[in-house]
Amino acid sequence: MIISLLTAQKQKVNGTKLLRYAYKLEHNDQAALFKLLETIAGDTIVPELVNRVDTKDPIIRTYITKVLAKFDTPSVNESLSKLLTDENKAVRLAALDGLSRSNKIDDIEQLCKLINDPDYKVQNKAIEAIVKIKHPKTVLYLIPHLKDESEYVRRAAVEVLNEIASKESVKDLLNAIKDEDWWVRSRAADALGKIGGKRVVQAVIQLIKDDDEFIRRSAIEIINATKDDSTFEALIQSLDDSDWWVRERAIDGLADLGNKKCVPILINLLSKNSDNEAIVVVLLKAFATLKADEATSITVKQLKSKSENVIKEAIKTLMVITDENDVEAVVKAIDKVIANQSEEIQELGQEAINRIVEQEPAGSSIQVFKDADVDISKDTITMSGKITRGDTVTESKIINPDDMQPDDMLADRYRYIKKIGKGAFGSVFLVEDTIISEEIILKFLNAQFVTDESIIKRFIYELRFARKITHPNVIRIYDMLSFGKAHAISMEYFRSHTLSAEVKDKKPMDIERAMRFTFDVCSGMESAHAANVVHRDLKPNNILINEENILKIVDFGVAAATQSTDTKLTKTGLLVGTPTYMAPEQVLGKEVDERTDIYSLGAIMYEMLTGRPPYSGKDSMSIMYQHVQGKAPKVCEKNELVSQELSDVVSKSMSVKAEHRYQSMAELKDAIQHLMV
Repeated sequence: MIISLLTAQKQKVNGTKLLRYAYKLEHNDQAALFKLLETIAGDTIVPELVNRVDTKDPIIRTYITKVLAKFDTPSVNESLSKLLTDENKAVRLAALDGLSRSNKIDDIEQLCKLINDPDYKVQNKAIEAIVKIKHPKTVLYLIPHLKDESEYVRRAAVEVLNEIASKESVKDLLNAIKDEDWWVRSRAADALGKIGGKRVVQAVIQLIKDDDEFIRRSAIEIINATKDDSTFEALIQSLDDSDWWVRERAIDGLADLGNKKCVPILINLLSKNSDNEAIVVVLLKAFATLKADEATSITVKQLKSKSENVIKEAIKTLMVITDENDVEAVVKAIDKVIANQSEEIQELGQEAINRIVEQEPAGSSIQVFKDADVDISKDTITMSGKITRGDTVTESKIINPDDMQPDDMLADRYRYIKKIGKGAFGSVFLVEDTIISEEIILKFLNAQFVTDESIIKRFIYELRFARKITHPNVIRIYDMLSFGKAHAISMEYFRSHTLSAEVKDKKPMDIERAMRFTFDVCSGMESAHAANVVHRDLKPNNILINEENILKIVDFGVAAATQSTDTKLTKTGLLVGTPTYMAPEQVLGKEVDERTDIYSLGAIMYEMLTGRPPYSGKDSMSIMYQHVQGKAPKVCEKNELVSQELSDVVSKSMSVKAEHRYQSMAELKDAIQHLMV
């Protein structure tokens, strides 16, 4: 009744007295009173409203804010700006609404913070206001949101950019995050690429020609994340960039677009850069992604490369791109090449032949010939020493050990039997130590390690500790040998296969078998840690298993000795090496300890029990980022046969923070033993 009377006489009502009277009313009546106050309030009431804006009652505070929003004065705008941080969402929304109407928001930083407001309506209103104002410093204040862990927050920030982005503003943004950690830059670039609209894409395309190398690198990453057809020409132009990173990522981007118009250009690029191993590998991967059968001929030529990496990538590519018209020629080319290569390449080549032949029409006359007596490798590693072949003695400062034949004697002691394989670290030979009449392994360091004295010294230092490990589940290391300028390790020979061969076809392993292998790895690693040796590179390929299911761990000291050239991050954020089982502290370049090996074993357990590693991605950077985030689905979610208890053991082993993991291999072993039948 009173409100009705006041409304009828609103021309005569004193606004200030009405405001004071509001505090005496119930909330329902307050709403009607303040609605009346909005219609009659004049400039004279502003000081009273400003003084009462801090009232404790959030409902009255909201009403006062709505009335204040009618006025456009410095004192009002200042009060409304302060209310943007009010604890009550209705107050924040009312203040934001008033400032948006007046277009008088000076504190753009505070306004941008509202993008992360817990209330959806406040967020949307803030985005509208930011876009409307177009403040020149807006982009700089969007950076924290582009780095935010929440995809929703990142999406909101990009929504603003989609409306205001320009070449200059995006460049300012990229420069502002230049010194951030790589995963922060990656997260921001990913958000811009995947969520950015046409305006953002066009701004980034212009930056692909920028003079600043960092800007171009960032631009190419954003472009690749967009997978937008409009970036095709920009990617083609980037193939001629002066920076190798931009060139290679442009190739990746073209492959992901799937536009086969780029294939002739990429073929021409390969013909001009056939001596550049890195770019050849990237181009071969692109041909595979594009399923570019027109690149078959030039891919076959790469089988003659001196680089194992190129040969392997060429074989993988030919598996994908060979069409039925080229099957016979490709099969013969692969078969001819693999006969003189490592065991790894031979296996890969045979797999490729089998896959390619499967697609050949019935009645094909393909024949695959094998020569059991062919030499294993022609790659050369120089060393000095003496080789005795029958009655002939060859002694030289520079010899080729890969030219050795069965029964040749090396340094009057080691009888050559066969070459086992070759990897990133070096070549592996099976020999007989004639002094003790025992077959052993000689593992020679690759040439790039031999020429680095610091690596040799560090390697010898690591081996001093690794030699102390004597355990049934660890390959025994005997000696570090020098043959002139060549260096090798002598170690126990263990006829076996790797754990990788057990985890195949992406199928989970038998749970009891997986736990038994985990228990054995724990036992071996417990002995290693007792000798102050951290493996640093535990992975399925470094775990050997024989026909009796005896397990042994290999390659202690290798990761540590070669870490300056192998498993590391470059300044570009590119990982050299496989990050699938790498602990977060390794990704971040922090100190490692025995808990690092526990994390890697956790990742191996995950793969044994689910058939897949915990994290995967198209490149090393995406996998590393996932390790740091630690959001792998639980094992029991991937394999319903795995108990909650065993799943929890894996999760604890893979905790991002080392202090949350098992603190020793003994502790992890006890947890596994408790679950074993």
